[in-house]
Amino acid sequence: MLGTTRSAKLRAVLAACGPLAAAACGGAGGDEGVSVMVSVPAWYPDTMWAVVLPSLLSPFGAYLVRVYVPESVPVELIDAARVDRAGELRIFWQIAVPVMRPAIVTVFLFTLVPTWDNYFLPLVMPGDADLYPLTAGLPTWFDTARQEAGTRVLFNLVVTGSLPAIVPLVVAFVLLQRFWRGGAAAGALK
Repeated sequence: MLGTTRSAKLRAVLAACGPLAAAACGGAGGDEGVSVMVSVPAWYPDTMWAVVLPSLLSPFGAYLVRVYVPESVPVELIDAARVDRAGELRIFWQIAVPVMRPAIVTVFLFTLVPTWDNYFLPLVMPGDADLYPLTAGLPTWFDTARQEAGTRVLFNLVVTGSLPAIVPLVVAFVLLQRFWRGGAAAGALK
């Protein structure tokens, strides 16, 4: 699939998704759905933004924040800030965001892990194999190692290559776990 053109890749993805996806994209199948999918800026498909931007949309994250905020940010605390003549931006950044930090970190980590581990989107969107992330590049590296090694597969290279793929996730969890403390607003009200 590396040697095909961008519209051929999109046609292959559309064919794999079936006629329902074609109808959702604006056509009954064939080229109508593809023309809608290709209508992105010319710089977009051949960059990592083609992988990152779609991954930032998280309906679960929006729901989690929507459920968390009314329970964690007391209205009395916001009213007290308004009595103290705090503006809306100051209330948001200095009162609401620190109280919502556990939910923000949770949504960030719930978005980071699937984005980092995503295989299909990074394999399809970037046209250049140099833009592949580790998750899409490891199988290519494994196939190359298997072809060059003959019957002896070089598993130690693949396992060594897998280590940098999990280190950023471990570091993110270790560094952000301090924000998962409950009761950040405890003691703010009588």
